[in-house]
This record gives sequence, C-alpha cells and structure tokens, in this order.
Amino acid sequence: MADGAVDLLCFGNPLLDMLLKVADDQLLTKYDLLPKNQIEASEQQRPLFDEVFASESVTFCPGGSAQNTARIYRWALAERGRVAFVGAVGGDKFGRRLTQLVRDDGVDIRYVVHEEMATGRSVNLVRGTDRSLVADLGAANFCRPDRVFVPDNLALLTSATYVYVEGFFVTHDPETAMQVARFCSDAGKQLVFSLSGTYVCQEHTDAICQMLPHVTFLFGHVTEYAALARAVGRKEGEFDVSPLGYCRVVEAAAGRRRALEAMTRTSGEPAPSAESLSSGDPPVLRMVVTQSAKPVVLLDSVRAVSVAVPPISSALIADTTGAGDAVVGGFLAGRLLDRPLEECLRFGVLAAREVIQLMGCAVPDRPHRWSTPTPAPHPTRPGRRRPPAREAAWSPRRPAASVGCSGRLWRRAEPSAASVNIRQIPQRVWNACSALLLVFCVVVYRVGDCFQHKNK
Repeated sequence: MADGAVDLLCFGNPLLDMLLKVADDQLLTKYDLLPKNQIEASEQQRPLFDEVFASESVTFCPGGSAQNTARIYRWALAERGRVAFVGAVGGDKFGRRLTQLVRDDGVDIRYVVHEEMATGRSVNLVRGTDRSLVADLGAANFCRPDRVFVPDNLALLTSATYVYVEGFFVTHDPETAMQVARFCSDAGKQLVFSLSGTYVCQEHTDAICQMLPHVTFLFGHVTEYAALARAVGRKEGEFDVSPLGYCRVVEAAAGRRRALEAMTRTSGEPAPSAESLSSGDPPVLRMVVTQSAKPVVLLDSVRAVSVAVPPISSALIADTTGAGDAVVGGFLAGRLLDRPLEECLRFGVLAAREVIQLMGCAVPDRPHRWSTPTPAPHPTRPGRRRPPAREAAWSPRRPAASVGCSGRLWRRAEPSAASVNIRQIPQRVWNACSALLLVFCVVVYRVGDCFQHKNK
C-alpha cells in the first residue's frame, strides 16, 4: 500500500492477546483470579502480563474488535484487500510485538504511539474448559482527534470506500468517532459500526444514537440490539428480528437524539434544518443481526434477508473469540467484490466458521476460497468475461401506517412483467421456438409455391 490508498479503514482498540495453557492453579492463586472470569486488571495484577509475556509456552495473537476485522478482511481477499487500522498503543515491548504481528497479517497500521503508556493487552489463562481473562486497555483509551487526524491518516480516510468503527471506541473517544462519522456523510463514504457489547449500548446510548444517522451497516448480536432497544425506551424484553423491530429501534433512537440535541442547544438558538445536517442524502441504515448458531439476518424497514449458520461439530470449535468480528470482515470482503447482500452475509458466516476452529482470533493458514476469484468466460462468446453480480436497485416507498417508522424508506425494485431477462429462458424453450419458426417458414414457402403454379 505504498500509494496510501485503501479500501477499508478501521478505528478501534488494539490489543495484544496472550494465551497460556496452565496445568494447575498456581497463577490463578498468585494473582487472585477465578477459573472462569473476565475482569480488568487491578494494580496488583498487572505484573501478570510481564510474567506471561516471558513464558516460553505463551501464544501471541493480535486482538481488538476492529483490528480483528481488518485482519480477517485482508485474509479473505489476499492481495486484493487493502486495509489500514488506526488505534493507540504504548512504546513498550507489547506494542512492538503487536506491530510485527499485525504487519505480518498484511494490515497497514497507523498506530498513535504514547511512549509513556503501556500497550493494551490481555492474558487468557486456559485450564481444560475453564478460561480466566484479564485485560488492561492502557494506551488504547487515548486516541484523540489531534493525534488521529494527521495528513497521512486523512489521506487514507479520503481514499477509503468503507470506514469501520467498533463500538468500544466510542466509550473513550466519542469526539474522534463523531468526526469520522460526519466526514463519511459529507464525503459519501460508507460507515460501518458495531455495537460491540451490551454494556456499550446501556452506558453509551447517546453516543450510539448520534452515530446512527451516518451509518450504512450496523452490526451486533441480538442481545446487543435488545439492550439498545431498552436503552432508547422500548419496553420489549427481546429484540424483534424483523422490519418492524428495525423501525421501532430506529424511531426510538431518533427521538432520543432529538431530545439530546434540544437539551444541548442554547436558549433561542434555532433547531438545525435537515439540509444543514449533511451535504448529501443520509445513508440508508441496514442492521446485521447475529444470533450465535441461529441465522444471521440483515434488516431494513421493509425486508429481512436471512442466511443460515451451517452446523459444526462441537469438537471442532476451539474458541468463539472474534466470531462476530469475522462476520464483519467477511461481509465487507463480499461488498468489495460487488456481491449481492445475501452472498456477503454468507461470506461473513463462512469466515466466522473458520475462525472459531482456532484459538484466539487467529488468521487461518489456508487461503479463503474466494480470495482469488476467476470469472468464468461467457458461454457463447469465448474470451468475454461475465460482469460481476450486482445488488438489485433500490427505490423509495412510503411506509405503511402500522409500521410507524418515519423518514425515507427503501425497498428492492421488483421487475415489471414486461422486463424479462432473456438469459433466464431455458434452452428447451429456445429449441421449441426455433422449430416452430422453421415449420412456419416451410409452410409459407409451400403456400407461395402453390400460388405461383396456379397463376401459371
């Protein structure tokens, strides 16, 4: 990526994951840890990171939601995938090891380096089926706009087709995230955002509601969508995975955002007009809902596209860490290849299937089957390549009164009866038509011949 151009630019919390299999409880007892636990390291537990780092049995793996997505995206597309990552690290041994690992995966890293801070890292102590995770975000919590929006990073942001921001990022740097979101709306970029966790939806609801008008694709687990729905005022216990559930959440989030803007506006200041909020049309929000082993569903205001998750033996599942990040990476790889939305979902599901068979969010050794696609030649014109499949056009439609979702709605344009793709007509129909045409020509010839003899 010497030319400084990328297809995907990711913003998130970079972490160095350290996985260590233990035979006894010695480390757990020494650092007051439970066999099954997920905690943030206290001051007394931080020496654990140095001790595990020095172990000969430790396995290192890059971590962090958006960084995982960037690595899976690059793996899925191989040399075609041009991706960069922006996040903050420390100037220590953890940061240097993380830098080397991510570069080896083919990602262009643009770390903000805080020399006086520690790099974000986590330790995963595994004993049998028990896992004790201890994390310290460290420098990842400090990714301020003045350190992010430097000329080199602005060049990447300008060149990118897709920009991805993980939900964890808005918990500590909402100002940076909002500047990225506004730039995407103004420049016509497609912004991808993930909810990342239920606590993010519950404790940072306002930041998410402010991001949503700029988002094209929103990713999250069904439990995260349920948490967001409750946080914006919906009373349902579970998220309704349907266009109606989509509209309810979008409308409630818009109401929350309007209320927030009204509270922060000074007295006498007029409300901003719709034209002043963005230089162009706002993006059409689509939600991608993962449900563990249940189908992955893409929602908008009028339709739901569902892709089943293929069954997999529990003996093959090594670690589900990063499965959701892999869905995002595979989906965006499909978008770059200009595949239909349903096929993009399938790419995401297959990428997650590969990742869960490895410890940590590791990049598989074998190349993905769509990493080097070769178009098939046209059957009747040798040498001509088939054009890539394109997503069907979308056209506006007024919402039904019972939906209660305001704003612009969109639906797939259905083909009219008069517009028929001749390539979809079976070959046997063509053969029959050709035979009938031949019979007709013979009959006409014979009739004409008879008239000529009669006139003579």
